[in-house]
Amino acid sequence: PDLVPSPPSPCGVEHQPEPTDDGESEPTAIDEPLPHGATEPRIAAEPELRVPEHHERECLA
Repeated sequence: PDLVPSPPSPCGVEHQPEPTDDGESEPTAIDEPLPHGATEPRIAAEPELRVPEHHERECLA
């Protein structure tokens, strides 16, 4: 049973209790959204913006 709850537990359960126990609710929202929300959109936004630019230039040329 440890193998099943291991991956899903540390994903959001560990992050929540860690900052909550310390009494810092601010870092809890910053830690989660920053790595999960900022990292994903940034990585996807970079390639997406670069792809359309190259395609537009190629089509125009």
